[in-house]
Amino acid sequence: MLPNRRSYFRFDVPLKVTLDNSNRGHNLTGTTKNLSRSGICFETDSNDLMPNDRIELEIELPENTSYPLLADVMWKQQVNDRCLTGVKIISMDSEAKSEVLDYAYDMWLNKVRNRRTVDMAVL
Repeated sequence: MLPNRRSYFRFDVPLKVTLDNSNRGHNLTGTTKNLSRSGICFETDSNDLMPNDRIELEIELPENTSYPLLADVMWKQQVNDRCLTGVKIISMDSEAKSEVLDYAYDMWLNKVRNRRTVDMAVL
């Protein structure tokens, strides 16, 4: 088994992201696939971002609160008509990061509890 290279736990939580891509003529919107204290993987229809690009994006919680952050593109993968992009967070307000991670943790915990409830019902 290969060792996990990640330093932080990743939460599989779908949140809206908006990228300020105005220097390329348009903004992009997408959805997070997962996020951690240090990075985010998100999915878009397509994008022209490249590894090592520095980008500004906003991550939105369901109560319509958006949090800006600065990130470096680490990788990009085209999957059919979708594009997955992994970014490393360079700069984000610590209070905002805590709110986003608290939300992600709560969503993850609810999924775990629901799974256990279903598993117990099967027994």
